[in-house]
Amino acid sequence: FGAIVVAGQAYAVTSPLYCVLSFVIVCARVGQTIAHLTSGSNSAVAVRFSFLTIQLVGFVWMMALIVRQAILK
Repeated sequence: FGAIVVAGQAYAVTSPLYCVLSFVIVCARVGQTIAHLTSGSNSAVAVRFSFLTIQLVGFVWMMALIVRQAILK
């Protein structure tokens, strides 16, 4: 996540969507950690996986925004 944010700064990505995605990814990471610490049940694992999926989709979307910005420069 840190490398994606640094790349976004390097290419001066200022899209509001980029900022929202950053916030969503951090919130999903916190949710995944809380779900991990609270239980090891099957339902908790499913919740953790859901939070992980949100993070991965956010990463790909942020990278797409960076690539778009790099092409437009």
